[in-house]
Amino acid sequence: LFGIVKRHTVITRVSSSALLYLDLEPIRDLVHINYEIGFFIDQVSLVSLVTRNAQTLQSLVLDMVDTDLTGLVRDPAGGGYLEYPCLHTLKVRSFSDQRPLKRAAFKDIVPFPRLLRLTVSSFSPFSDDILFRGNAATLEYLAMVLTVETVSMLKKYKVFTPTSHPNLKCAILDIPPLDMPNVFASGAEYIQFVLGIGPGASVRQIVDLDNYPKDCNLALSALKHHGCIQILSLPSTPLSIWQAITLVESLLLLSDLQTKAPVLGELPQGLSIAELPEYVRSNYAPMGKRFRCWQVYDRPEHEYKEIATCVLLLALACPNFDYAVFDYSRCREPFMKVMQDVIAEPEFNQDAPRLRHLIFNGWKDC
Repeated sequence: LFGIVKRHTVITRVSSSALLYLDLEPIRDLVHINYEIGFFIDQVSLVSLVTRNAQTLQSLVLDMVDTDLTGLVRDPAGGGYLEYPCLHTLKVRSFSDQRPLKRAAFKDIVPFPRLLRLTVSSFSPFSDDILFRGNAATLEYLAMVLTVETVSMLKKYKVFTPTSHPNLKCAILDIPPLDMPNVFASGAEYIQFVLGIGPGASVRQIVDLDNYPKDCNLALSALKHHGCIQILSLPSTPLSIWQAITLVESLLLLSDLQTKAPVLGELPQGLSIAELPEYVRSNYAPMGKRFRCWQVYDRPEHEYKEIATCVLLLALACPNFDYAVFDYSRCREPFMKVMQDVIAEPEFNQDAPRLRHLIFNGWKDC
């Protein structure tokens, strides 16, 4: 069977299962290689397969590789270096100890000049900026783990500048929570780094500002001037509902807000709950076109009335707000009772259908 495949079939893509059974040596002109965790093959042969197809590969996934990936850029035949002129998608997750590349030896090498999508799901297999060279104008999607070493490298080689990646549309930056204080000295430094990734990039997630309690408010103030955040996670940060509304108003792409349950504080001008709809309509334009979910942590259940009022305020200000997610469930019935009593008031007639949906369908428990 495999003899017939070799003679009469043009193989353009191989996945993990196929790699187990095919004789890899004769395979040329591959367009896609996808190696994923759970399939154990000779990984030296895997790297050899990749380098033999460097000129034609368009997509390369090497997930959970336990070998030295610096071999991807070395030409085993001539002793020089390889270029992947057609490669637009590269995903790498490596768990072996990598031999560091020397900057001097690779200073003129641009192996991946046309990358559109780059994912580095563990520590980077390279110690310099080789993954980012020559593709600043083409890169549209970036997902990577920010370790101390990775951030140091990105800063050292000035990979990201305010104008360096004009077409970057989405950046997903993952920092292991326990590593956060070691990666960035302050919340302001973290925010400055993330917002400097690309002038038009939608940053998937800002997380764990709680590691920086002393300057969390300063970091939040910096965020207000940038509309590129999709998920903002502040599970231990105390906010007032008015701060939460300001964040939603400022972050135009925000879809998910995760906070400690905010404090309501005094209603402006001694407003009653029945006066909230008119107050919100008079003082706020509809905001948060993408805002869907508010996730609330760590609130004593006896304060459900205050939470209900906060949810009402956010729902009145944000027409697409669908879900309130709580990490406790015993306050559900009292919460629903307060909400039902409130929207029965004639002042809430205009918003009642949407608020009923929020009460009966928009509640989730963590």
